[in-house]
Amino acid sequence: MKNTLTAISVLLVAMLAIGMFLAIPVAYAVTANMSVLNPDYTHDLVHVNPSYWTAARTYDTKHDATPAGLGDVIFHADTHADDIFYVRVNVQNVVNLWNWQIKLLFDTTLLNCTNAFVAPGTIFDFAIDSPVIIDNIAGSVMFGSGGLTEPPVSGTDDLGWIVFSIKKGVSYGEYFSCDLVLDDVDSYLNDGDMVEIPFTIQNGRYEIFWVPPTDHPYFEVDPSVYYADSLGEDVAIDIYVWNVDPAWEIIALQFALRFNASLLDPMSVEAGTFMEAFANDGESVIYAEGHDYMGDAALPDGFNAWTVGVIILPDGMGNWHAPYPADGGLVCRLHFNATLATISPTEAWTDLSFTYLENNPLNPGDDFYPLALNGLMDEISISLTDCKGGNYRAPMTVLGLAIDLYCQWPSPYGGQGFNMTADAFQPQEQVDLFARVTYNEGPVQQKLVGFEVRHGEFEFTRMAFTNDVGIAHVSYRIPWPCDDPAGRVLGEWIARATVEVAKQVANDTMPFKVWWTVEITSIEPKETYYYKRKPLTSDPFTFVMNFRTYRMQQVPVVLTAVVYDELGFMIGYDTKVISAFGWGEYGHYCHFYEDTWEFEIAMPSHAMVGKCTVYANAFDKLPWIYGTPYCPEVTNANSFYVKLP
Repeated sequence: MKNTLTAISVLLVAMLAIGMFLAIPVAYAVTANMSVLNPDYTHDLVHVNPSYWTAARTYDTKHDATPAGLGDVIFHADTHADDIFYVRVNVQNVVNLWNWQIKLLFDTTLLNCTNAFVAPGTIFDFAIDSPVIIDNIAGSVMFGSGGLTEPPVSGTDDLGWIVFSIKKGVSYGEYFSCDLVLDDVDSYLNDGDMVEIPFTIQNGRYEIFWVPPTDHPYFEVDPSVYYADSLGEDVAIDIYVWNVDPAWEIIALQFALRFNASLLDPMSVEAGTFMEAFANDGESVIYAEGHDYMGDAALPDGFNAWTVGVIILPDGMGNWHAPYPADGGLVCRLHFNATLATISPTEAWTDLSFTYLENNPLNPGDDFYPLALNGLMDEISISLTDCKGGNYRAPMTVLGLAIDLYCQWPSPYGGQGFNMTADAFQPQEQVDLFARVTYNEGPVQQKLVGFEVRHGEFEFTRMAFTNDVGIAHVSYRIPWPCDDPAGRVLGEWIARATVEVAKQVANDTMPFKVWWTVEITSIEPKETYYYKRKPLTSDPFTFVMNFRTYRMQQVPVVLTAVVYDELGFMIGYDTKVISAFGWGEYGHYCHFYEDTWEFEIAMPSHAMVGKCTVYANAFDKLPWIYGTPYCPEVTNANSFYVKLP
C-alpha cells in the first residue's frame, strides 16, 4: 500500500485492527483519472476566486505555439513577480472513493507554494483532512482527506486547490516553464476497504514568456499643416512618437523626414522630452542628425531629407533600466528656415513625409528606415504607412488690401488665414474676434472694421477701429436662452469681418462650431443582471461609456460614473483621467473625435436587490479642486438589475 495520509494513518490502522474493514477487496478497472486543471478556463477571471488569483488572465497558446491543454497555466509579460494563481486537482469517474492524497511537484526557482486545501464544496471533502505539507526547497506540496463513518463517494469533482506565488516575471525575449507533476507514489485514491483505486494521471504545466506586442510605434508631424507668414521665418516642426508599448523595451528611435529643398532649409534639432523622461539611474540621451541627402534615389527631384536618431545611453555598467519608454511624446523639434515666398494667389507647398533612404548614413549600402531599437539591438519595425506626415505652405505676400479674421485660439486653430475655420467653443464661452487689415502687407491704422456673427435666429453686428499694427478687436459671449438653449445655440456659427480702404472693400469669413467641449453620448451596462453572492464575491458592474469632442485642440477631461441602487443608495463609482483629449492637430473641422471607456465597478454586499441607475459626467477637473462640467449629465437608457443567484 502506498503512503497514507499523515494525519489519519494512526486512526486508520486502529480501525483496521478492530475489524472495521473486513470486506473482500474489489478489483477495479482503470477508469479514474487525476488531473491538474487550470481554473481560468474562460480567460476572463470572473469565475476564479480573487483571494487566490492576482495574476493576469491565462492564454490559449504555449511558448511553442501549440494549443494549451486543460492543465496548462500560460502567462505572458503582463504577469509579474509575487502575483498569485492556483490550480485545481480534479478526479474524474472515480468509484467508491473514501480516502485520497495529493502530492504535487514543482520548480522552486519559478514558483513558491503558499497554500493548499480541500476544494470548497467538493463531494470528496471527508471527515478528516490531513495537515498540508509544503516544501519550497525541494518543491512539493502534499495533503489529502479521508473518511471516518460516512460511506464512500463516486463521481467527478475537485479534490484540492493549490496556490502558487510567481517568483519572477519576464522581460523582452524571456521564457520560463516547469511541469506541475502529480507524484505517482504519494498521490493515491483508496476505497472504503482501503484498497487502492487505480487511476491515470494528467499533469499540468506552468509557462510564462514574453510575447511581442501587437502595437507598433509610429511617428507624427505636428502641426499637420504649417502656414509660414514671412520669408526667413523659423519654421518649427515637432516630431512625435505614439503607440509605444513598454514591453518592446525601446532605447533608440530613428526617422527620416523629406521636404522640398527650395522651400525649406534645415537649421537645428531641438531635444524633445519623450526619451528624456525614461533616462534614469545613470542613463543619458544623445541625438545624431544629418541633412545632406539631395539626389538620394528614394527622394523626388528637388527633395532633401533630415535624418534624426535619438538613443538612451546605458549607465556606467552598460545596463538599461525600467521603466522603458511607453505611450508617446515629443521626440524632437526640427527648426527650418523659410527660404521661398510667393505672391498671392500663387501658393507653394511641400509635404513633410517620413521616408526611407537608400543612402544609410550608419551602414552605407543599406536602406535607412524609420525604426526603434531595444537594448539587444533588435529592430522594432515602424511602418511608413502608419506614420503621419504634414504639409508646409511657403509665406505668401498679399498685394493690395487684405483682411484676416481670426479668434483667440493660437494659430492655426484660431482661423488664421483667408476663409479658414476656427476650433470649437463651449456654450456661454466668450469669443474674441480680431481682424488684421493690411495693404501690400503693411498694417492699416484707424480704419473702421465691421463684424457680424450669425447662427439661426442670432445675429450680432459690431464695429471697431484698427490699432497701430492694423488689428481691430471685438468680443461677445455665446448666448444661452431659457427655452431650448441647446437646440437654438449648438451648431455652426459664421463670423465675418469687412473693411473699406480707398473705395476698396475686403472681407474674410471664419466658421466655427459651438458645442459641448467634451460630450458624453451614452453610458450603458454590458449586462442586464448582476448577481450578489454571499459570502463569495459579487459580480462587478460592467459599463461602456461613449464620449466625443469637436475640439481640434486637446483638452484635459475627467470622466466619472456613479451607480445608485433601487432605493437611491450610492453603491459604486469610478473615474478616468485623460490628460489630453481631442484631435491634437488642425484640419478636422466639423468631425467628432470619439472614444470609448469600458470599466468595472465592484458591487458592495449592501447593494439592494432591484433596478439600478448609473450617471456619467465629464469635467475639466474634479469639482473638489474647483473643476467644472463640460456637458449635461447622462444616464443609462437600458435597464439593469441586482439579483440574487
